[in-house]
This record gives sequence, structure tokens and C-alpha cells, in this order.
Amino acid sequence: PRSRRQKRLMGTTDIDEILDQAKALSAELAGLPADDPSRPRLEKRQTALRTRAQELALERRHPVSIDTEIAMLEARLDEINEMLIAKGYNEKHLGRTIQDPGAYSRTINYMIATEHAEEVTAIDARLSELRSVRDDEGTQEP
Repeated sequence: PRSRRQKRLMGTTDIDEILDQAKALSAELAGLPADDPSRPRLEKRQTALRTRAQELALERRHPVSIDTEIAMLEARLDEINEMLIAKGYNEKHLGRTIQDPGAYSRTINYMIATEHAEEVTAIDARLSELRSVRDDEGTQEP
């Protein structure tokens, strides 16, 4: 069970208070042995505080900063997509015959997609998060 103060801090909008508490928790964790039974609970609390601090920081970002990061992430996705080999004439219009005209490009495109899959997933998640914040700012009244 959380204390009343802990419940209030999780919903607080004072980022300095959250960061101070996270620092204190880090110091406490640094002094504990690895097998201490209270360690998992404290680590969970530390993660929750970090997540809340990140949420608050994102909510308070300047709209131009958010738009700049969105543009940068979209540019990176474009770079990754430009690495892919487009279908050639034979592949588009003739399809497979005795020879497969798309075998070469399909293999390379698969390797590129596999290599960048985690990055693309992370970029997509970050873009949706940033767009959500940007859209929320647009709907709030001053």
C-alpha cells in the first residue's frame, strides 16, 4: 500500500519534486546489496518516477521542438525507405517466369528491413507519442 504522500507524488506536476525523489531513491538503491528483498519494490518505484518525469517533460516541450523532432524522425524513416530497391519493369509488368526478376531486390530489401526493424518500430512509437502531444496541445484552450 502506498502512503498518501506517494500517491500524491505520482500525480504531481512538479517535475523538480519527482526528480528529487528519484535521486533519493537512486542513492538508496546504490547502498543496498543486490539480494536485498526491498530492492525490486524500490526499482519499480524508481521506474515509475522516471516515467512520470518523462511524461511531464514531454508535455511541457515547446511546440516547435516537438515539430522539429517529428521532422527529424520522418527524415530518418525516409532515409531507411530510400535504401530499398524499387521494383523494376520486368518485376512490375512481367511477373515471375522461369527466372524471378525480383529475387535480387527482394533479398536485399528483406535484409534492409530486418536490419532496421527495431529502429523503425522505435521511430513509429516515438512519432505517435509526439503527434499525440502535439494534437493535445492544439485542442487545449489557452
